[in-house]
Amino acid sequence: MPSMQTVDRPPEALAVTKRYRRRERPVSTLVVVLAVAGFLATFVAMSLVPAVVVGVLLIVVARAPIVGSNGTVRLRPDADAESVVESFTGPTPPILVFQ
Repeated sequence: MPSMQTVDRPPEALAVTKRYRRRERPVSTLVVVLAVAGFLATFVAMSLVPAVVVGVLLIVVARAPIVGSNGTVRLRPDADAESVVESFTGPTPPILVFQ
């Protein structure tokens, strides 16, 4: 069960997440609108069976991972080891600050 503590998030992280949400939500909506428009255009131009095929293809393409991440990342902090360990053991570790 999650902790019921209130944690103050850094304002820089909140600004980044707000910017991301402002951009991500309209783009996601646009993708859905384009997919539905493609399905409906196929339905109007042809018939139900080709429209269903196009709809299934659109769903598969929309769910397929276009960009994958693989590799490694190395963090090289400027601070000493004790302060880095201290920042990772705090309530908002640098890696989880956006959650």
